[in-house]
Amino acid sequence: MRVLVITLANYVGVYLSVTNPALDICAFVTDAPEPTKVLVSKFGRANVPVMPYYRLKDCLEDFYFDKVIDATDGLMHGKVMEELSRFSVPNDKILTLINLNAPICVDTITKLLIHYKQHITRYKMFVTGVSHTYHAIDISKFQLPTISFAYDSQDLYFDYKIAQQIIAMGGGYLLCIDRTRTVQFQI
Repeated sequence: MRVLVITLANYVGVYLSVTNPALDICAFVTDAPEPTKVLVSKFGRANVPVMPYYRLKDCLEDFYFDKVIDATDGLMHGKVMEELSRFSVPNDKILTLINLNAPICVDTITKLLIHYKQHITRYKMFVTGVSHTYHAIDISKFQLPTISFAYDSQDLYFDYKIAQQIIAMGGGYLLCIDRTRTVQFQI
């Protein structure tokens, strides 16, 4: 797969350390090209073009890619999505990997999944969801022992992947919440 990576200079090292080194990157689009070039070369990608963010439109037109990866942060993500929409990049061509250097986004969920696997019999139900779930659910109010995997700025894809992991471990009930209703499924 050939990708165009939109990132911030301080995320490049983290992004390159967690992605497959065989991934074909056509270009990096970044806020600070010179520091990014230094980091990219440390990961053996010195031959990959590093372009300034203001040239995003040119990169979308000039480079062939299968996917655009948004490896920015929560603040920049909205702007990137607006620009990609304005330049007619279809949603199915966009992958979002924001806040990679924020431990809560990866480390906390990983540790929570490990805890859940080690203590699976303690819990009968789990909750996952985006910010409205994270802020609105008080798991102490449930009759069944519940564990929450809901986090701020978590998207549907990660909700699904977390639920998939828990179900594969033999989890109990799944509580699905959206803005209009709550549905409980026995697994």
